[in-house]
Amino acid sequence: MTDRQKRGSKITNLLDLEVENINDLSDVKKLADWFLDKNINYHPEDDLNYYETNDGQKLFTKIIGDRLNHLWLQAFHNCNQKDVWSIILRRHNVLVSSKGIDYDVELTENEKRVMKELNNG
Repeated sequence: MTDRQKRGSKITNLLDLEVENINDLSDVKKLADWFLDKNINYHPEDDLNYYETNDGQKLFTKIIGDRLNHLWLQAFHNCNQKDVWSIILRRHNVLVSSKGIDYDVELTENEKRVMKELNNG
């Protein structure tokens, strides 16, 4: 199990995820931001059903893992893949930078806000 696939608390619902389907890049941003807000270092091509908490429990229930997997498939099917990857990598850089790895990345205002919140939290 990779470090990317290890996390703290089990996620049992998606009540705070503000997207039901991926129709455009604004939906991709919401999905990527949800992972960032949860502090989950993920890869959208991984089967999220295999992600575990630090104590070895499944991070997502089967229903949640399947739903998130489906949303990423929709993202790559319904949007330009280059744009999807750009969004994912920007969010990943925010997450990694918050853990002390410095990248030379120009952040959007929302990403700067999230960085500030992560660094102060």
